[in-house]
Order: sequence, then structure tokens, then C-alpha cells
Amino acid sequence: WKEDYVRLDPNDPSIAVIAPDLAPDAILFGATPRAVKTVVVGGRTIVEEGCHADYESTLERYQETLRKLDMTCFNRDDIK
Repeated sequence: WKEDYVRLDPNDPSIAVIAPDLAPDAILFGATPRAVKTVVVGGRTIVEEGCHADYESTLERYQETLRKLDMTCFNRDDIK
């Protein structure tokens, strides 16, 4: 069995002040993406410090696709 887990930032405003008895519902329905710090699936780290492990390569492929579609008005800062 390989490890799966999600680590959240307890100080993120979306979950920082929730009552302990409401934590599961509040996290499931109220946590924002910025609250996610780490995601490990099958022992493989998918998200580290809030950034997807494949973010850079996916961004490059996305930008290349835009270039192929002649959508060169986008630059890296616009996409983030």
C-alpha cells in the first residue's frame, strides 16, 4: 500500500477559523486551492508548496499550443 495524503495550510483564511467539529465539512466545501500545500498520491508528490509538479512542462506545452493556433498575444505572465 502506497501513501496518499493532502496537507493543507491551517493558516489559510478559507479554513483558519473553523470550529473543530465542523472541520471535515468546512475543509471539503470551503477550502480554496491556495490552502493546498502538498498532495501525495501513491507515494508520488503531485503538489509541493502549492505548485503542481508538472506545472512548468504543462505551461510550456500550453504556450506551444497557443503558438500553433497563432494566439501569440498571450505571454507567460498572462497565463499564470
